[in-house]
Amino acid sequence: MATYNKTRLLVLGIVLLFVTNVATIVGIMLHLQGHEYSQPNCEMEQDDVNDMPRGQFFKIKLGLDQEQTHIFRDLYHQYKSDAGQISQQMEILRKELVDELVIEKPDSASLENIATNIGNLHKQLKELTVAYFLEMKKNCSPEQADKLHEIFHSLLNEQGDVRMPNSQGQHGRGRNWKNKKENNSLNN
Repeated sequence: MATYNKTRLLVLGIVLLFVTNVATIVGIMLHLQGHEYSQPNCEMEQDDVNDMPRGQFFKIKLGLDQEQTHIFRDLYHQYKSDAGQISQQMEILRKELVDELVIEKPDSASLENIATNIGNLHKQLKELTVAYFLEMKKNCSPEQADKLHEIFHSLLNEQGDVRMPNSQGQHGRGRNWKNKKENNSLNN
């Protein structure tokens, strides 16, 4: 009798697992069937930007050919390197600013100097972004240039900064995103 119950439970368990697996497979198939795999249009939602890798983003959105894709990639790598250096310098200065602010008697001349240096670096970063956009535009057809303008315009955040998709297609929210967000008010 005990063997009969064990066998019955095993068969019931196997049937239950089989039904669960079939339901999972059907669910996945229905989910995949609901997705559209067409090319995104230029009427963009902010999430479009963040859901694809940067290289694919411009290639698809602008219809870049292979040569243009390579040019855009090279331009981006140079921009990222230069902008990263400026951003690091700004981050160091922001920390110095905060450190000076929290001491008992902050030196206003030092605070003014730090603020001026942050402003100059911020200006350099904006000039670098402008040069990056112009180089991209120079390598576009007139139709692609119009689309590029639409893309950059749609990527502006509330502060007027351009939010580019990152190289992994993520939202750009890494380990330090919360700290960067909290310190963002010091950027301007």
